[in-house]
Amino acid sequence: MTSAKIVTYDLCNPGQNYAALIDRIKQYPKVSKVTESCWLISTTWSCAKVRDDLTRFMDTNDKIFVAALTCLLYTSDAAD
Repeated sequence: MTSAKIVTYDLCNPGQNYAALIDRIKQYPKVSKVTESCWLISTTWSCAKVRDDLTRFMDTNDKIFVAALTCLLYTSDAAD
């Protein structure tokens, strides 16, 4: 079953190249960029499988967080 996941990452070395990681994220069936390093994706894969897939494009000291979304929330950077 397809479900929404949130993916966020931090590439820790100065001068990191995000291009390969971003290109891979964009290959998921449905993708939306939330912030500079935060994405929503839709996939049948588990969070662990997404994490394992994306860490191929990261250094060992980089960080990644992948979680399944159980409800959709809406926000913006504008003050309420």
